[in-house]
Amino acid sequence: MGRFLKLYWLLKNYGLFQALKIFLLLGRRNFFKVPGIKHHIHLRKNTTDIPTFEQVFITQEYDIPFNDPSIIIDGGANVGLASAYFASHFPEARVYAIEPEPSNFEMLKKNTYLYDNITPIQAALWYKNDELEIVDQGFGAWAFAVAEQSHQSVGKTTAISIPHLMEAYNLSSIDVLKIDIEGAEKELFSEGFETWLPHVKTLLIELHDQYKVGCSKQFFDTMRQYDFSFHATEDILCLRNLKFQPKTAATSND
Repeated sequence: MGRFLKLYWLLKNYGLFQALKIFLLLGRRNFFKVPGIKHHIHLRKNTTDIPTFEQVFITQEYDIPFNDPSIIIDGGANVGLASAYFASHFPEARVYAIEPEPSNFEMLKKNTYLYDNITPIQAALWYKNDELEIVDQGFGAWAFAVAEQSHQSVGKTTAISIPHLMEAYNLSSIDVLKIDIEGAEKELFSEGFETWLPHVKTLLIELHDQYKVGCSKQFFDTMRQYDFSFHATEDILCLRNLKFQPKTAATSND
């Protein structure tokens, strides 16, 4: 983001004093306070933590009207900035922050440990429970991906399915499901989605065809089977379930 555009958004969202403070500190200091966010934000200098911060707190890409969510899943939580945003704006909600890559997860814990309503989970969202390779795609800390096999592997991670997550935490529904998983959305929406997608009220997703060909096609092929409204912002798609239904005891947990 250019300096003048950054300053414009800061002034628009925070006013002169706070805008100048963030503008001067961002990239120069490892932690600082953001208005409206309950606790300090921690960032790594000269990393993709900076553009992630810009997306979440400067252009505020998650400033979307929600109807008092109580369950939020942050899939692909990276260093926890979106989780901190959600937890601060919806203090009554429980946020499950899911991130597979170890260095990002350490930062996620640093950014969320003071929040009673955030549960950090070191894992990758996948269509089934499994063990996956962590893949360094060469685009910085915000672009680690997962794969069943890869010659670019930098480690392994546990993979969890959304039905398993719902069962483990006794969730009958998901009010907000944010998915930013660097291409794994192709697999997530390829198989097993019928067991959890009807129970999602609002879906926020980034698609990554630049990393994995066919992500968008698979996603839209799946979503055509359901009745969701659709709204696009610069970086994310927001879909709202027009036939939302909580999970019941009679609904399969497979």
